[in-house]
Amino acid sequence: MTNFWKDEWVPVVGKLTNSTLFEFSDIEKLINVTNFVLWNDLWDCDQLRNVLPGAIIQRIMKISVPRLDGGEDVVCWKKSHDGRFHSKDTYLSLLDIGNRMNHCVFKLIWSL
Repeated sequence: MTNFWKDEWVPVVGKLTNSTLFEFSDIEKLINVTNFVLWNDLWDCDQLRNVLPGAIIQRIMKISVPRLDGGEDVVCWKKSHDGRFHSKDTYLSLLDIGNRMNHCVFKLIWSL
């Protein structure tokens, strides 16, 4: 399970222990990410507002909600078929964006 406070599960933010709005006990340090998910598979915004600043909550809201049905809580890369990070999949996702913008920029990046 992913620890809400100690694991780096929010991109760019790092460990949430550095961003909390309060001092928390040793027991509260054991809380998992799924403890902040409602029964209807939505983030518990009220609970998040009690412990984190708004800017971090906005980042969390962009993250897919972990499943509460007993599935394993793991970090995965959505741009690949197996959930693992592959540079090829990253390149292809950037290429897809590039096709909509300017393909030449991504050719230059790839050639470097």
